[in-house]
Amino acid sequence: MLLEPLKQWYCDECGQVIKSPEEGWIEWRQDKNKKLFAFRIVHNRLASPLKPQRNCNHKPDEESSILDSHLDAFLEVAQIELLNILDPAISGIDKIKDFHNFVDVFRRLTLAYYEEARLYWEAATADGYFSGENETFAYSPYTLKRLIEQKYGDQNWQLGSSIVYQLYRRDI
Repeated sequence: MLLEPLKQWYCDECGQVIKSPEEGWIEWRQDKNKKLFAFRIVHNRLASPLKPQRNCNHKPDEESSILDSHLDAFLEVAQIELLNILDPAISGIDKIKDFHNFVDVFRRLTLAYYEEARLYWEAATADGYFSGENETFAYSPYTLKRLIEQKYGDQNWQLGSSIVYQLYRRDI
């Protein structure tokens, strides 16, 4: 395994490892209708391997605003915060524009081994690794760890920035 579960992530911008929550940043966009989308985990400005030319954060645009937080602070209340975003009783509206992207980031922040296992997800699905099993089985820490260690993690996979970048770009 390459990552320490729930303490390291792949940056959605540069694809390199965010080595600790203190190096991370969570961000998302809000459109003019108050819908949230483009949830991402990235390096914070100080830890960005892209500096000094640029950083890993969203770039401002005229169609949406950027909402963000230090990842280490966000993790202290991640489940509460993410569930509050989902609950229309709290905000009075349905807030999520891209539900798949939201759920993927939720899993990355709360499910041990998911961050690394998701890199093998497409191949594992194509190989029938999950066939005959329910959704709970697929996302259990045991299954995710086994997927990495026994099934796919020992192969010569290219876990570089291009795969992570493509995985993220496909989701938004």
